Amino acid sequence: MTDHIHDLGAGFWNIRGTFRLGGVLNIGTQCSLVKLPSGKFIFLDSYALTADVRDKVMALTNNGQDVEAVLNVHPFHTVSCAQMAKDFPQATFYGSSRHHKKVPESTGPMIW
Repeated sequence: MTDHIHDLGAGFWNIRGTFRLGGVLNIGTQCSLVKLPSGKFIFLDSYALTADVRDKVMALTNNGQDVEAVLNVHPFHTVSCAQMAKDFPQATFYGSSRHHKKVPESTGPMIW
């Protein structure tokens, strides 16, 4: 499976990709990007954006500058938090104590 971004309309995109357990079994992963009435964006969950999907997200979000927040609603998306913090350092990150333990180096605001 390769990464795909799906435009679901009304300012909502779903991003789906590969996530392998033990490097073997692909159970997949996903996150969503939501455009707010202000024109800014939020992510629902963290995801390590790559290749064409990353390029599309950056084009939509003013090279990432319009991403206001990342809401980590599932603790198992922790593996992508560090990359999201690098890609969107100005965003506020919301999540659990598990997320904070995995990404203490983030420079942006974090609310755990």
